[in-house]
Amino acid sequence: MRVLWREVVTSLKLFFRNRHALVPTAGLPVLFMFLFSYMYRGQSMGGVPAVAYVFASVIGMSVGATAFLNLSITLVEERDEGILKRLRGTPLREWQLLGGKVLGAGVVILLQVMLLFAIGLLFFGLRLKGAPLPSLGVLIVGTFTFLAMAFCLAGLMKNSRAAEAWALALFLPMLFIGGGFFPTESLPQVVQHLAQALPLTHLLEALVPVMVERQSILTCGGHLLVMAVWAGACFAIAVKTFRWQ
Repeated sequence: MRVLWREVVTSLKLFFRNRHALVPTAGLPVLFMFLFSYMYRGQSMGGVPAVAYVFASVIGMSVGATAFLNLSITLVEERDEGILKRLRGTPLREWQLLGGKVLGAGVVILLQVMLLFAIGLLFFGLRLKGAPLPSLGVLIVGTFTFLAMAFCLAGLMKNSRAAEAWALALFLPMLFIGGGFFPTESLPQVVQHLAQALPLTHLLEALVPVMVERQSILTCGGHLLVMAVWAGACFAIAVKTFRWQ
C-alpha cells in the first residue's frame, strides 16, 4: 500500500506541474461554470434553479476531461519518454502503476467538484436537491468508464501526438452533442442517435436527475449499464494493448 500511495502522490505532482493538463481539465470547467451560470442566472427549470443544471453538466465535463484527456495523453508521453520502461525495472507492479493513476485522477476530480460547488454556492446561490451518496455513485461509474477509455486509447496510440489528436477528436464531439449545454432534442435525428451511443451522454443523463432533481439512482439503471458496458469493453482492450515501451 505504501508503494501505491507514493504512486498516487507522484501522479498528483505530475498533474499539477503540467500546465498543458491544467488548462483543459481545471481551467475550462471553471470558465464554463462562471460563463453559463452567469448566462442563466435567475432562471429556473421546473422550479429548479438553472445553475444546478449547469453545475451537473460541468461536473460531467470535468470527469471526462480529467479521466480521458489528461490520463490518455500522459500515459503515452511517459511511454514515449521511457519512463514506463524504467519503472518496469523497479519493484513497482503494473496494478500499482495503474491504481496510482486511477486514484490520482479520482482525487483531482473530487477537488474539481469541490471547487465548482464552491463557485456555484458563493457566486450564484447553488442549491442541490439530490442526496450526496447516489450522486457520488454516478460519478464513480462515470469516472471508471472514462478511465477505462483512457487506458484503451493509450494502448492503441503509437505516440503522444497521435494520442492528443485522437483524445480531442473523440472527446469534443461527445461534449457538444451529449446534452451538457443545450438540449439534444434540438439536434438532427441522426446526431441524436449517435449521442445516445456515447458514454458522456449517459453520464449527464444519469447525473442530472440524481444530483439535481433528487430522483432515485435506480431510475438511471439503463444509463449506468451503458457506461458499464463501455468500461468493460475498453478495459478488455486496454489489458491486451498496454505496453511499457
